[in-house]
Amino acid sequence: MLPHTNRLSKQEDFKGVFSQRKTKHSHRLVIKKKSNNLPFSRFSVIISARVIKGAVGRNRLRRQLNEILRLHLNRIKKSFDIILVVKSGLVDQKYNEIEKILVGLLKENKLYV
Repeated sequence: MLPHTNRLSKQEDFKGVFSQRKTKHSHRLVIKKKSNNLPFSRFSVIISARVIKGAVGRNRLRRQLNEILRLHLNRIKKSFDIILVVKSGLVDQKYNEIEKILVGLLKENKLYV
């Protein structure tokens, strides 16, 4: 589980990230980012009920993504608010594939050191 300081939870923070146009798409995942003035990065994962119907599946995928972020936290650049939006292509992937996709997208965005 991500440490509490690394979680994006306030509505005004979400609005700030969504107001930025810095978005990177893949066919399985979307990353929205905004710089902040904090010495750490904050993350949130959004999975629509349209993507995965059952709450159990959504929560499982959310936990997997949060665990990947936690394990790679020391390699992700600081001072960013990052929102991950899951698309339907990520649903049937294994954990290792999800990790490759997420790390690859972070590298594309120059967020991974």
